[in-house]
Amino acid sequence: MVALITDASIAQFKIFLEKNWEFVNAISVETQDPYFMESWCQANWELLVEALLPPGYFLNLYGDGADFGGSESRVTFSDQLPTHRVILTAKTGRHFDLLTNSPVPQQELCFEQFVGFENGWYVFVPPFDWVLASVGDSQIVVSASEVNFKLESLQ
Repeated sequence: MVALITDASIAQFKIFLEKNWEFVNAISVETQDPYFMESWCQANWELLVEALLPPGYFLNLYGDGADFGGSESRVTFSDQLPTHRVILTAKTGRHFDLLTNSPVPQQELCFEQFVGFENGWYVFVPPFDWVLASVGDSQIVVSASEVNFKLESLQ
């Protein structure tokens, strides 16, 4: 049941980011805070995705996390370490890394954040049709429509 809640809440989170990005980005420009958008994304990741999970579940950071302080770049429960991470699994067959145009390794991918894609590289602007993920020390970009989101315990 948790996996279904995660899939649905992450899909809603993506929509939320896209619908509010222009308005919040305008505020970010006014504040001249280079970390404003990252902090806004992290705060909403915690409020819109993590808060729907059972008590005691704390997720990996969204992107680079917030720049409010705290040892783990969290906005709420700043002293908590992640207990779970979001991993990606292919919906059907193989999918390709947009950065290298090569098949994605058949192993779990750790979700980092939604991204756009322009001129052969990922960008932090909508539409967020792509997912930035990590495999070991490498980053890849895959289509958001080709993956499922699943929780994995870190304990």
